[in-house]
Amino acid sequence: MKKFLFTITIIWGCAISTTHAQDAQFSQMENLSQVFNPATTGIFNENDISLAAAYRNQWSSLSSSINSFLLSFELPPFSERWGVGAYLKNTDEIGLINTFSFIASGSYIITDPRNTKYLISAGLQVGFIYKR
Repeated sequence: MKKFLFTITIIWGCAISTTHAQDAQFSQMENLSQVFNPATTGIFNENDISLAAAYRNQWSSLSSSINSFLLSFELPPFSERWGVGAYLKNTDEIGLINTFSFIASGSYIITDPRNTKYLISAGLQVGFIYKR
């Protein structure tokens, strides 16, 4: 009975909750691993390509809103040590400020990649940012 009431409470809470938009600088697009830290580029256990895309349209009630777009990819480590990736980010704030970024990043695993307890890696990012 307690599990049933807990489940109903969670479903009810999700059903009545509302979401609110926030400013572009607080949109959490920077929480993508390679944006946050380039040393984490391509460091994942799967042997597949990692793709991510995000689009945010904020303050749509205004005549011109804030649009943010992010597209990224990461490749698993080459020869167990090198990981590569890149991301493309564009933010158009009410038609007044536009920021376009293309950043390529790479990482190198310094410690033994098969060590599951500790991992030390270094990363580097190269790219361009255009603002108008």
